[in-house]
Amino acid sequence: MFMERRKFIRNSFLTGAAAITAGQSFAENKNEIVMTGTKSFNLDYAIHDGMFKNNGGDDFLDQIKWAHDQGFNAIEDNGMMGRPVDQQKKDR
Repeated sequence: MFMERRKFIRNSFLTGAAAITAGQSFAENKNEIVMTGTKSFNLDYAIHDGMFKNNGGDDFLDQIKWAHDQGFNAIEDNGMMGRPVDQQKKDR
C-alpha cells in the first residue's frame, strides 16, 4: 500500500527530468517556427518599437521589416506623434 521512500524519490526525479526536457523541446520548436518565418499568423499581431531590437536592429523601420519577414502584418506605435515628421512619412 505505501510507496517506499527510495521509489518515491526516484519517480519524482524522473518525472521532473521528463517535464524539463519536454518543456525545453517545446520551446525550441516554437522559436524555430517563428524565427524562420515559415509560418504566417492567422491574425494581424501588432509589434511595438523595441520588441525585436535584438533581431532587427535599433532602427524601428528595420525592426518592422524583420518582423514582416517573420509573418507579422501590423504595428502599433503609440509614440508616433513624438517622432520627427520625416520619420513619420518614411515608408521604406
